[in-house]
Amino acid sequence: MLTYFKTFTYIFLSFVMLSQLNACQTLSKTKDKVGALLGDTDIPEIDKKGMVDLSKVNASQLEQFQQNMPKDQWIYSKDKKQDIYTLQNRSQNNFILSLRLKCQLANQQSGFTLYSPQNERILTAYDAKAGPFQFLLDDKNYGNPFNPYTNQPLNQFSKALNQAKVIKLYHAGTLYTFRNHHAELLSQPVSCHEPQ
Repeated sequence: MLTYFKTFTYIFLSFVMLSQLNACQTLSKTKDKVGALLGDTDIPEIDKKGMVDLSKVNASQLEQFQQNMPKDQWIYSKDKKQDIYTLQNRSQNNFILSLRLKCQLANQQSGFTLYSPQNERILTAYDAKAGPFQFLLDDKNYGNPFNPYTNQPLNQFSKALNQAKVIKLYHAGTLYTFRNHHAELLSQPVSCHEPQ
């Protein structure tokens, strides 16, 4: 009965707030306001080591977390329910680099994904249509360390990455820059399946 009442209240409040939207407001902000009224807006907290547990969050909380993710550092998130572990770094201009160096499963392939501020996928490690890209660590060029035919460039890149202060990714005339704070998280195992 309480669940029914909460659902009804959520729908009613959503309707009321949607009817008061002006051109500058978004549906997402309305959902957040409704969530606040129902008491489910707690954003997951990142600990001092840069780790966060996303196992018990709802969609609204996850969206808020992603919008408020700290910049210039690695964040290791774990969702034990779905067995998904990710390592992400948000740049000053809100691009996100998701790096997969140490896979949970031995049969999975290391890689990375670059996302736009709108959370659209720009580039992945093995996208043949995307064209060439280069990684620079403290301005030293490592080219494409994700060579599918040998692990040697990746091993060299991984070792240098632990010591680097700045990571740059050059692709299609654009240079994306990320600070390497919490580099110790790079040794954490992550889910290495390629995103869809």
